[in-house]
Amino acid sequence: MNYNELVRNDGDEIKLKTLYYRCLKLSVGLVTVSFILTGCQSIPIIEKDESNQVIQEEFTQNAVPLTNELNDYDLIDEFFSEDESDNKLEQVVIKDIKSDNALKKYKLSVENMDLKLFVSETGDVYFLTLLMDKHENPNTLFGKLKKISDEKYVIEGEHLARYQVNMPKTYLLEKDGVWVVVSQRPFSAFEECYFFKMEDSKMNLFKRGWEDPSLLYFDTMTALLESGNIDEAMKLPDQSMYPMAYEETLFEMANLMINTSETKAIEVEKNNDVKCAIKYLEWSLNYYFQNHYGADLITMMKSNFTPFNEATGENFGANYVLKEDQLKKVLLYYANLLGKNGAEKDANRYKETIERTFPNKNE
Repeated sequence: MNYNELVRNDGDEIKLKTLYYRCLKLSVGLVTVSFILTGCQSIPIIEKDESNQVIQEEFTQNAVPLTNELNDYDLIDEFFSEDESDNKLEQVVIKDIKSDNALKKYKLSVENMDLKLFVSETGDVYFLTLLMDKHENPNTLFGKLKKISDEKYVIEGEHLARYQVNMPKTYLLEKDGVWVVVSQRPFSAFEECYFFKMEDSKMNLFKRGWEDPSLLYFDTMTALLESGNIDEAMKLPDQSMYPMAYEETLFEMANLMINTSETKAIEVEKNNDVKCAIKYLEWSLNYYFQNHYGADLITMMKSNFTPFNEATGENFGANYVLKEDQLKKVLLYYANLLGKNGAEKDANRYKETIERTFPNKNE
């Protein structure tokens, strides 16, 4: 095999959004930098810290944010054989990889490698392999096979570089002679994308990209809230996945929801629209309590805030809970609105619960 250098696409530098930095602020792990196997150019190894908050900044500084761009690509089916003993194609690829002197030279472990094969409708075969060196650093090999006969293939082009893909959630796309390896990070909706072209019988990486529907949702929702457009915010479908991978962003947005809904509730109440004011507060308080304590507003009230009292500092979001006096103020305002709307019995019961849960500190 001949391994070509990874080429960094310096023209694709991007300015990360403020929201994206908020998502990364709590990451405490280090992004290590190493050399690719065939040149002196360095790229970062993407790692994950103990809290499952994925470190993405170093990757995205040299990658392109994609918006539905991959929808124009065709999915290449993953190769699968129910009878592993009869999996001749896989055996051919494994035999070729194990016999390669270049991998031995770089002391990559071929015995425990992860291997994926993809087969296009035209019969083209692609392989993706994850190998570890003696220091347990990941090395990803991507390539294309050319079919000579039913059981004979030769490698048409390949690329080896030191980066890691999440093999169980990795797939291959193709469009107009461009192949994209897309890998979704563990415990995250973040997808990193590697764009390849075949040039001079080599598979060259010419661009890196990323997509993240969860960050897009948080970004859009935050923008709507900051502009005070609460009605549009309430219509926005929640498309966040793996929310605890975005812990800081999630809970800062939940707090912003409450602040915005309180402000807008006061505005519409002045216009005698009490029902709308209640709707705003219920929407934000439900989101806040569901994400912090796994229970909606009414459940919290009826259970005398038991989930709230049982919460500990070890819980997700513990650093982002609202101050008790602020939360008490919003809850009492909500109860008062219920009374104004004719639900005086519920309002009085809720007020008693709120006062018992959040006693005045000077008493």
